[in-house]
Amino acid sequence: MQDLKTLTIPEFKQALTKTDKIVIIPHKNPDGDAIGSSLGLYHYLKELNKDCTVVINDAVPEFLKFLPNIDKIQIFEENPELCSKLVAEAELIFCLDYAQTHRSGALESHILSSKALKAVVDHHPGPDDNFDFYHHEVASSSTCELIYDLISKMEKDYSFSKQVAVCLYTGLVTDTGCFKHALRPHTFIVASELLKSGISYEMIVSNIYDVNTPERLKLIGFALNERMVVLPEYRTAYISMSYEDSERLGLKKGDTEGLVNYALSIQNMVIGAFFHEREKGKTKISLRSKGTFAVNELSGKYFGGGGHRNAAGGEFPEDSNAAVAKFIEVLPQYKTELASLEIGKRD
Repeated sequence: MQDLKTLTIPEFKQALTKTDKIVIIPHKNPDGDAIGSSLGLYHYLKELNKDCTVVINDAVPEFLKFLPNIDKIQIFEENPELCSKLVAEAELIFCLDYAQTHRSGALESHILSSKALKAVVDHHPGPDDNFDFYHHEVASSSTCELIYDLISKMEKDYSFSKQVAVCLYTGLVTDTGCFKHALRPHTFIVASELLKSGISYEMIVSNIYDVNTPERLKLIGFALNERMVVLPEYRTAYISMSYEDSERLGLKKGDTEGLVNYALSIQNMVIGAFFHEREKGKTKISLRSKGTFAVNELSGKYFGGGGHRNAAGGEFPEDSNAAVAKFIEVLPQYKTELASLEIGKRD
Protein backbone atom coordinates (compact mmCIF):
# COMPACT_ATOMS: atom_id res chain seq x y z
CA MET A 1 0.00 0.00 0.00
CA GLN A 2 1.42 3.38 -0.97
CA ASP A 3 1.94 5.66 2.02
CA LEU A 4 0.92 9.19 1.08
CA LYS A 5 0.75 10.37 4.73
CA THR A 6 -2.97 11.12 4.81
CA LEU A 7 -5.87 9.71 6.82
CA THR A 8 -5.48 6.23 8.26
CA ILE A 9 -8.34 3.74 7.95
CA PRO A 10 -9.51 4.33 11.56
CA GLU A 11 -9.40 8.09 10.99
CA PHE A 12 -11.28 7.71 7.71
CA LYS A 13 -13.90 5.50 9.35
CA GLN A 14 -14.45 8.18 11.98
CA ALA A 15 -14.80 10.83 9.27
CA LEU A 16 -17.24 8.60 7.39
CA THR A 17 -19.53 8.35 10.40
CA LYS A 18 -19.79 12.17 10.43
CA THR A 19 -20.73 12.52 6.75
CA ASP A 20 -24.11 11.98 5.15
CA LYS A 21 -24.05 13.22 1.55
CA ILE A 22 -21.68 11.00 -0.43
CA VAL A 23 -20.95 10.82 -4.16
CA ILE A 24 -19.11 7.93 -5.81
CA ILE A 25 -17.42 8.70 -9.15
CA PRO A 26 -15.87 5.88 -11.24
CA HIS A 27 -13.71 6.62 -14.27
CA LYS A 28 -15.07 7.63 -17.67
CA ASN A 29 -15.78 4.81 -20.17
CA PRO A 30 -16.45 2.51 -17.21
CA ASP A 31 -15.71 -1.20 -17.16
CA GLY A 32 -16.87 -4.01 -14.88
CA ASP A 33 -14.46 -3.11 -12.09
CA ALA A 34 -15.38 0.59 -12.13
CA ILE A 35 -19.12 -0.06 -12.01
CA GLY A 36 -18.86 -3.11 -9.74
CA SER A 37 -16.77 -1.30 -7.13
CA SER A 38 -19.00 1.78 -7.28
CA LEU A 39 -22.25 -0.13 -6.83
CA GLY A 40 -20.72 -2.45 -4.24
CA LEU A 41 -19.67 0.55 -2.16
CA TYR A 42 -23.03 2.24 -2.86
CA HIS A 43 -24.99 -0.67 -1.41
CA TYR A 44 -22.72 -0.83 1.64
CA LEU A 45 -23.17 2.90 2.31
CA LYS A 46 -26.92 2.60 1.85
CA GLU A 47 -26.87 -0.05 4.59
CA LEU A 48 -25.34 2.67 6.79
CA ASN A 49 -28.27 4.95 5.84
CA LYS A 50 -26.04 7.35 3.93
CA ASP A 51 -27.41 9.70 1.27
CA CYS A 52 -25.29 8.21 -1.50
CA THR A 53 -25.28 8.52 -5.30
CA VAL A 54 -23.08 7.09 -8.04
CA VAL A 55 -22.28 9.77 -10.63
CA ILE A 56 -20.51 8.90 -13.85
CA ASN A 57 -19.27 10.79 -16.90
CA ASP A 58 -20.90 8.61 -19.56
CA ALA A 59 -23.14 5.61 -20.10
CA VAL A 60 -22.84 2.20 -18.48
CA PRO A 61 -22.05 -0.75 -20.81
CA GLU A 62 -25.05 -2.92 -21.62
CA PHE A 63 -23.49 -6.13 -20.28
CA LEU A 64 -23.51 -4.68 -16.74
CA LYS A 65 -27.22 -3.84 -16.70
CA PHE A 66 -27.94 -6.92 -14.55
CA LEU A 67 -26.30 -5.37 -11.49
CA PRO A 68 -28.69 -4.33 -8.71
CA ASN A 69 -29.74 -0.65 -8.68
CA ILE A 70 -27.68 0.18 -11.75
CA ASP A 71 -30.61 2.34 -12.84
CA LYS A 72 -29.89 4.63 -9.87
CA ILE A 73 -26.59 5.78 -11.42
CA GLN A 74 -26.64 9.40 -12.58
CA ILE A 75 -24.90 10.12 -15.90
CA PHE A 76 -23.27 13.53 -16.38
CA GLU A 77 -23.63 13.53 -20.17
CA GLU A 78 -27.38 13.03 -19.78
CA ASN A 79 -28.03 15.34 -16.81
CA PRO A 80 -25.08 17.67 -16.16
CA GLU A 81 -27.08 20.08 -13.98
CA LEU A 82 -28.17 17.40 -11.49
CA CYS A 83 -24.76 15.73 -11.44
CA SER A 84 -22.97 19.02 -10.85
CA LYS A 85 -25.35 19.77 -7.98
CA LEU A 86 -24.78 16.37 -6.38
CA VAL A 87 -20.99 16.78 -6.48
CA ALA A 88 -21.16 20.36 -5.21
CA GLU A 89 -23.29 19.34 -2.23
CA ALA A 90 -21.27 16.23 -1.36
CA GLU A 91 -19.47 16.01 1.97
CA LEU A 92 -17.41 13.04 0.79
CA ILE A 93 -16.37 12.05 -2.74
CA PHE A 94 -15.07 8.58 -3.59
CA CYS A 95 -12.99 8.28 -6.76
CA LEU A 96 -12.95 4.61 -7.73
CA ASP A 97 -10.76 2.66 -10.17
CA TYR A 98 -8.59 5.67 -11.03
CA ALA A 99 -6.20 7.80 -9.01
CA GLN A 100 -5.67 10.65 -11.48
CA THR A 101 -8.63 13.00 -11.58
CA HIS A 102 -8.53 13.56 -15.35
CA ARG A 103 -9.81 9.99 -15.71
CA SER A 104 -13.18 11.18 -14.42
CA GLY A 105 -13.80 13.06 -17.68
CA ALA A 106 -15.97 16.18 -17.52
CA LEU A 107 -16.44 15.65 -13.79
CA GLU A 108 -12.80 16.52 -13.02
CA SER A 109 -13.34 20.25 -12.57
CA HIS A 110 -16.27 19.57 -10.23
CA ILE A 111 -14.18 17.18 -8.13
CA LEU A 112 -11.28 19.61 -7.87
CA SER A 113 -13.49 22.59 -6.97
CA SER A 114 -15.40 20.65 -4.30
CA LYS A 115 -14.59 21.24 -0.64
CA ALA A 116 -15.64 17.68 0.21
CA LEU A 117 -13.35 15.11 1.74
CA LYS A 118 -11.87 13.17 -1.18
CA ALA A 119 -11.07 9.46 -1.04
CA VAL A 120 -9.46 7.30 -3.71
CA VAL A 121 -9.66 3.51 -3.93
CA ASP A 122 -7.63 2.19 -6.84
CA HIS A 123 -4.97 -0.21 -8.13
CA HIS A 124 -3.44 1.79 -10.99
CA PRO A 125 0.06 3.26 -10.62
CA GLY A 126 0.88 6.95 -10.22
CA PRO A 127 -1.84 8.47 -8.01
CA ASP A 128 -2.38 12.23 -7.81
CA ASP A 129 -1.51 13.90 -4.52
CA ASN A 130 -4.76 15.82 -4.04
CA PHE A 131 -6.79 13.27 -2.08
CA ASP A 132 -7.43 13.11 1.67
CA PHE A 133 -7.60 9.32 1.92
CA TYR A 134 -5.83 6.67 -0.13
CA HIS A 135 -6.65 2.98 -0.26
CA HIS A 136 -4.27 2.31 -3.13
CA GLU A 137 -2.48 -0.92 -3.96
CA VAL A 138 -1.06 -1.72 -7.40
CA ALA A 139 -0.67 -5.41 -6.54
CA SER A 140 -4.43 -5.81 -6.11
CA SER A 141 -6.36 -7.60 -8.84
CA SER A 142 -9.06 -4.96 -8.94
CA THR A 143 -10.65 -2.03 -7.20
CA CYS A 144 -13.44 -4.39 -6.16
CA GLU A 145 -10.88 -6.41 -4.22
CA LEU A 146 -9.76 -3.20 -2.50
CA ILE A 147 -13.35 -2.18 -1.66
CA TYR A 148 -13.77 -5.61 -0.05
CA ASP A 149 -10.59 -5.03 1.96
CA LEU A 150 -11.60 -1.51 2.99
CA ILE A 151 -15.02 -2.59 4.23
CA SER A 152 -13.50 -5.58 6.05
CA LYS A 153 -10.92 -3.37 7.79
CA MET A 154 -13.53 -0.81 8.83
CA GLU A 155 -15.98 -3.48 10.05
CA LYS A 156 -14.28 -6.60 11.38
CA ASP A 157 -17.46 -8.68 11.61
CA TYR A 158 -19.24 -7.35 8.53
CA SER A 159 -21.36 -9.90 6.66
CA PHE A 160 -21.44 -9.08 2.95
CA SER A 161 -24.97 -8.86 1.56
CA LYS A 162 -25.82 -10.39 -1.81
CA GLN A 163 -26.19 -6.92 -3.32
CA VAL A 164 -22.70 -5.85 -2.26
CA ALA A 165 -21.17 -9.22 -3.11
CA VAL A 166 -22.59 -9.57 -6.64
CA CYS A 167 -21.22 -6.15 -7.57
CA LEU A 168 -17.75 -6.77 -6.11
CA TYR A 169 -17.55 -10.27 -7.59
CA THR A 170 -18.35 -8.81 -11.02
CA GLY A 171 -15.26 -6.60 -10.79
CA LEU A 172 -13.10 -9.55 -9.77
CA VAL A 173 -14.32 -11.56 -12.76
CA THR A 174 -13.94 -8.81 -15.36
CA ASP A 175 -10.61 -7.34 -14.26
CA THR A 176 -8.96 -10.76 -14.02
CA GLY A 177 -10.48 -12.12 -17.23
CA CYS A 178 -12.33 -14.84 -15.32
CA PHE A 179 -9.35 -15.37 -12.99
CA LYS A 180 -6.70 -15.69 -15.70
CA HIS A 181 -4.41 -12.76 -14.85
CA ALA A 182 -3.58 -10.07 -12.25
CA LEU A 183 -4.01 -12.65 -9.53
CA ARG A 184 -2.57 -13.15 -6.07
CA PRO A 185 -3.60 -15.62 -3.35
CA HIS A 186 -5.65 -12.96 -1.58
CA THR A 187 -7.81 -12.55 -4.70
CA PHE A 188 -9.11 -16.09 -4.32
CA ILE A 189 -9.75 -15.55 -0.61
CA VAL A 190 -11.87 -12.50 -1.45
CA ALA A 191 -13.74 -14.43 -4.16
CA SER A 192 -14.42 -17.27 -1.73
CA GLU A 193 -15.71 -14.93 0.96
CA LEU A 194 -18.01 -13.15 -1.49
CA LEU A 195 -19.45 -16.46 -2.68
CA LYS A 196 -20.40 -17.24 0.93
CA SER A 197 -23.08 -14.54 0.63
CA GLY A 198 -25.03 -16.90 -1.62
CA ILE A 199 -24.47 -15.19 -4.96
CA SER A 200 -24.41 -17.29 -8.12
CA TYR A 201 -21.07 -17.41 -9.96
CA GLU A 202 -22.84 -18.96 -12.95
CA MET A 203 -25.37 -16.11 -13.12
CA ILE A 204 -22.66 -13.44 -13.01
CA VAL A 205 -20.45 -15.05 -15.65
CA SER A 206 -23.42 -15.75 -17.92
CA ASN A 207 -24.60 -12.13 -17.73
CA ILE A 208 -21.11 -10.86 -18.53
CA TYR A 209 -19.98 -13.25 -21.24
CA ASP A 210 -23.05 -15.04 -22.67
CA VAL A 211 -24.69 -11.92 -24.08
CA ASN A 212 -23.56 -11.99 -27.71
CA THR A 213 -26.08 -11.04 -30.36
CA PRO A 214 -25.84 -12.39 -33.92
CA GLU A 215 -24.58 -8.95 -34.94
CA ARG A 216 -21.85 -9.04 -32.29
CA LEU A 217 -20.65 -12.45 -33.47
CA LYS A 218 -20.59 -11.22 -37.07
CA LEU A 219 -18.49 -8.25 -35.89
CA ILE A 220 -16.03 -10.60 -34.21
CA GLY A 221 -15.85 -12.68 -37.38
CA PHE A 222 -15.20 -9.58 -39.49
CA ALA A 223 -12.54 -8.29 -37.11
CA LEU A 224 -10.67 -11.60 -37.00
CA ASN A 225 -10.97 -12.39 -40.70
CA GLU A 226 -10.51 -8.93 -42.21
CA ARG A 227 -8.78 -6.74 -39.64
CA MET A 228 -6.36 -8.92 -37.68
CA VAL A 229 -2.63 -8.96 -38.44
CA VAL A 230 -0.05 -11.29 -36.84
CA LEU A 231 3.58 -10.20 -36.53
CA PRO A 232 5.33 -13.42 -35.46
CA GLU A 233 8.77 -11.80 -35.43
CA TYR A 234 7.54 -9.56 -32.59
CA ARG A 235 5.19 -12.12 -31.00
CA THR A 236 2.46 -9.55 -31.52
CA ALA A 237 -1.01 -9.57 -33.05
CA TYR A 238 -3.31 -6.60 -33.54
CA ILE A 239 -6.78 -5.73 -34.79
CA SER A 240 -7.65 -2.33 -36.23
CA MET A 241 -11.05 -0.80 -36.96
CA SER A 242 -11.25 2.43 -38.96
CA TYR A 243 -13.83 5.16 -38.58
CA GLU A 244 -15.37 3.97 -41.85
CA ASP A 245 -15.64 0.43 -40.39
CA SER A 246 -17.43 1.82 -37.33
CA GLU A 247 -19.86 3.84 -39.41
CA ARG A 248 -20.59 1.04 -41.88
CA LEU A 249 -21.13 -1.54 -39.14
CA GLY A 250 -23.11 0.86 -36.94
CA LEU A 251 -20.94 0.14 -33.92
CA LYS A 252 -22.20 1.26 -30.53
CA LYS A 253 -20.33 1.70 -27.28
CA GLY A 254 -19.28 -1.67 -25.90
CA ASP A 255 -19.56 -3.58 -29.20
CA THR A 256 -15.78 -3.99 -29.49
CA GLU A 257 -15.25 -4.90 -25.82
CA GLY A 258 -12.81 -7.79 -25.49
CA LEU A 259 -11.65 -7.90 -29.13
CA VAL A 260 -8.06 -7.28 -28.00
CA ASN A 261 -8.11 -10.55 -26.08
CA TYR A 262 -8.62 -12.54 -29.28
CA ALA A 263 -5.34 -11.17 -30.62
CA LEU A 264 -3.53 -12.03 -27.40
CA SER A 265 -4.99 -15.56 -27.34
CA ILE A 266 -2.97 -16.65 -30.39
CA GLN A 267 -0.34 -19.21 -29.54
CA ASN A 268 3.08 -17.74 -28.68
CA MET A 269 1.87 -14.13 -28.72
CA VAL A 270 3.11 -11.78 -26.00
CA ILE A 271 1.31 -8.59 -27.10
CA GLY A 272 -2.27 -8.13 -28.27
CA ALA A 273 -3.40 -4.73 -29.50
CA PHE A 274 -6.66 -3.18 -30.69
CA PHE A 275 -6.87 0.12 -32.56
CA HIS A 276 -10.31 1.68 -32.86
CA GLU A 277 -10.93 4.99 -34.62
CA ARG A 278 -14.20 5.73 -32.87
CA GLU A 279 -14.04 9.41 -33.81
CA LYS A 280 -12.74 10.68 -37.12
CA GLY A 281 -8.99 11.20 -36.81
CA LYS A 282 -8.75 9.97 -33.20
CA THR A 283 -7.79 6.39 -32.34
CA LYS A 284 -8.34 4.62 -29.04
CA ILE A 285 -5.78 1.91 -28.27
CA SER A 286 -6.10 -1.15 -26.04
CA LEU A 287 -3.00 -3.17 -25.21
CA ARG A 288 -2.66 -6.53 -23.47
CA SER A 289 0.40 -8.63 -22.72
CA LYS A 290 1.54 -11.85 -21.09
CA GLY A 291 4.21 -12.39 -18.48
CA THR A 292 6.51 -9.56 -17.53
CA PHE A 293 6.15 -7.43 -20.66
CA ALA A 294 4.93 -3.99 -19.52
CA VAL A 295 2.43 -2.58 -22.03
CA ASN A 296 1.65 0.29 -19.65
CA GLU A 297 5.20 1.58 -20.19
CA LEU A 298 4.89 1.26 -23.97
CA SER A 299 1.53 3.01 -23.90
CA GLY A 300 2.74 5.79 -21.64
CA LYS A 301 5.80 6.45 -23.79
CA TYR A 302 4.15 6.51 -27.22
CA PHE A 303 0.37 6.78 -26.82
CA GLY A 304 -0.17 9.10 -23.87
CA GLY A 305 -1.78 6.35 -21.84
CA GLY A 306 -1.10 3.99 -19.01
CA GLY A 307 -2.65 1.31 -16.88
CA HIS A 308 -1.35 -2.01 -15.59
CA ARG A 309 1.67 -3.98 -16.72
CA ASN A 310 -0.47 -6.47 -18.65
CA ALA A 311 -3.45 -4.27 -19.52
CA ALA A 312 -3.18 -0.67 -20.68
CA GLY A 313 -4.75 1.86 -22.98
CA GLY A 314 -3.97 5.04 -24.81
CA GLU A 315 -4.96 7.35 -27.64
CA PHE A 316 -3.40 8.60 -30.84
CA PRO A 317 -4.46 11.93 -32.40
CA GLU A 318 -4.64 10.53 -35.94
CA ASP A 319 -6.52 7.85 -37.84
CA SER A 320 -6.18 4.12 -37.19
CA ASN A 321 -3.71 3.59 -40.04
CA ALA A 322 -1.36 6.19 -38.55
CA ALA A 323 -1.74 4.70 -35.09
CA VAL A 324 -0.88 1.22 -36.36
CA ALA A 325 2.10 2.60 -38.28
CA LYS A 326 3.42 4.24 -35.10
CA PHE A 327 2.95 0.99 -33.17
CA ILE A 328 4.86 -1.03 -35.79
CA GLU A 329 7.58 1.63 -35.86
CA VAL A 330 8.34 1.23 -32.14
CA LEU A 331 8.12 -2.57 -31.92
CA PRO A 332 11.69 -3.28 -33.12
CA GLN A 333 13.17 -1.78 -29.96
CA TYR A 334 11.33 -4.44 -27.95
CA LYS A 335 12.20 -7.35 -30.26
CA THR A 336 14.91 -8.88 -28.05
CA GLU A 337 12.76 -8.68 -24.92
CA LEU A 338 9.73 -10.15 -26.70
CA ALA A 339 11.74 -13.00 -28.21
CA SER A 340 13.27 -14.04 -24.89
CA LEU A 341 10.20 -13.80 -22.71
CA GLU A 342 8.98 -17.05 -21.19
CA ILE A 343 5.19 -17.05 -21.08
CA GLY A 344 3.93 -17.99 -17.65
CA LYS A 345 7.10 -16.96 -15.85
CA ARG A 346 6.55 -14.20 -13.32
CA ASP A 347 8.85 -11.87 -11.41
